[in-house]
Amino acid sequence: MRRDWPVQAVCLLFAFLLLTPPSGLAYGQSVEPVDTTPPTVPTGLHVTHTTYEYIAMAWNPNTEPDLDRYEIYRSRWCGVGVGFWHFVDQVKVGNAYVDQGVLSECVYAYYIVAVDTSENYSLPSNQLWAESYPDGLLRVYLPLLPALGSG
Repeated sequence: MRRDWPVQAVCLLFAFLLLTPPSGLAYGQSVEPVDTTPPTVPTGLHVTHTTYEYIAMAWNPNTEPDLDRYEIYRSRWCGVGVGFWHFVDQVKVGNAYVDQGVLSECVYAYYIVAVDTSENYSLPSNQLWAESYPDGLLRVYLPLLPALGSG
């Protein structure tokens, strides 16, 4: 019996692994490139109406053909959880959203991100600040955070 059979077995295994195409592809087949390009930043986020029950907003629609959804993020400036950003909802169709989970006489800040079908996220939109008031008057606030750094 030959004692070099382990060396031959390892060589055969190595040759098999070296010559076998990855992922079950046959030689000559191509792999689709992975989309890593994020959508453009959503623009024009603005309040369309506010009451003590809801804050309605809209933005300019993105034009990418592979756009999947917009995600809405919010921060509340009254009550518990003040100042923390969290995911609120998503919009699959359209470019408007009504936040019905607001407390009366609270200031809210919002931003949105666009997400494509490859799960690439855009940079955040402009911030929107609004207050829910029982009289239905529209109160919109300019973002304060950039102003704090200047001076």
